[in-house]
Formats: sequence, structure tokens, C-alpha cells
Amino acid sequence: MAMTMAMTMAMTMAMTMAMTIAMTIAMTIAMTIAIATTIAMTIAMTMTKIKGNTKVQFQSKKQFINKN
Repeated sequence: MAMTMAMTMAMTMAMTMAMTIAMTIAMTIAMTIAIATTIAMTIAMTMTKIKGNTKVQFQSKKQFINKN
């Protein structure tokens, strides 16, 4: 009886440990994805804001090429 109790206890402990590890891994992955998406969103926002300036830069580059 004591053996079966110890076995069940060990099994439950291992299961809980595996579950917690898996949960932490999943949480970290989800957090990294969320951070990456937020960074991408901010980059996209800044790019859209800068777009007007980039067009001017491209035009100036074209002019430089034509001059050369």
C-alpha cells in the first residue's frame, strides 16, 4: 500500500512539474510573439510616418544618378 501511494505521489509530482515547465515555455513563447508583434507594429507605424521623407530621398538619389 505504501509503495502504491509513493508511486502515485511521484507520478503526480512529475506530471505537475512537466505541466508547469510546459506552461512556462508556452507563456514565454507567447510573450515573445506578442513583443515581436508590437515591435513590428511600431516599425510599420514609423515607416508609414517616414514614407513621405523616403520618397524625397529616393528622388534625390535618382537626381544624383542622372547627374553622374
